[in-house]
Amino acid sequence: MLSRLGAPLFRSLIMVAATQLLLAQSKPEDPMKRFKKWLDEDVVYIITDQEKAVFISLKTDEERDIFVEEFWKRRNPDPESNSNKFKEEHYRRIEYSNQNYASTVPGWKTDRGMIYIKYGKPDEIESHPSFYAAFDRKSWDSVTTAAYPFERWWYRHMGSVGDDIEIEFVDTCLCNEYHIAQNGDEKADMVEAVVTHANTGTLPYDVKIYYPVESTKNALVFIYIELNNKDLDFIKEQGINRAKTNVYGIATDLNGRIMAEFEDSTMNEQPEQVDKSELWQYRKMIALPVAQQYKLELVVKDIHNGKTGTCSLILNVPAKL
Repeated sequence: MLSRLGAPLFRSLIMVAATQLLLAQSKPEDPMKRFKKWLDEDVVYIITDQEKAVFISLKTDEERDIFVEEFWKRRNPDPESNSNKFKEEHYRRIEYSNQNYASTVPGWKTDRGMIYIKYGKPDEIESHPSFYAAFDRKSWDSVTTAAYPFERWWYRHMGSVGDDIEIEFVDTCLCNEYHIAQNGDEKADMVEAVVTHANTGTLPYDVKIYYPVESTKNALVFIYIELNNKDLDFIKEQGINRAKTNVYGIATDLNGRIMAEFEDSTMNEQPEQVDKSELWQYRKMIALPVAQQYKLELVVKDIHNGKTGTCSLILNVPAKL
């Protein structure tokens, strides 16, 4: 039972809580809440500044609903039709961008998504989806410029922008977030630094190491291991020839402290007839502090026949090349 002093205090607290609840319930919602996604995502690339200013000035949801309806009507290539091909294609492009260009952000937010949504599919796409540099077996000691993943899109006609337009996108973060390149050299930001085909054991392979041109604290070190099909044991499984390998690597500093370690199981699939002259490549990326020297040890094993090749390299990770 509440004391005589406690009962009034309790009632007061209840009244304060009830008042705060009523005030919270009566607080007006953001008038644009229901249309925020439509304005900031769905039509962000196609609405004009004038249209946006008019839309924001509207006072009621009824006015906004009418505006949205008229917005699509103005863009309908066939106003007499029950369907709106422009609207259907626009949302198809958004869905496609989200499915194919997503990275650390939704696909529609990326540069590729923006261009695709605004201008549609390019007439031509030149795609280089991974950091890649072909091995030059005749010049192992030469320095070769390599590239970040990049794509070139070419449009025969690009709306009001013009004709014969080429756009280059570069994935400098290696996270599938391609951005529009600011200059033609942006993708070529890495150079070959270490090359070797000297390894011991029964499974031969070649190794190349690439570093970024410039890093501040940690450098991304790219390890390329290349094997020849003739040195691998292929076994047919469900009509497909498969060679399976295990790759182990460990990078230590000069004091023996482990700085990076990895182990991957890989698979090389070939059609019914294995091309013995073809090369197969394994790629790995590790991060190491700059301006230091490391020892990298690699072990590659053929799972089917047990053949193993080992390799030991000294890495001089630069701060700037």
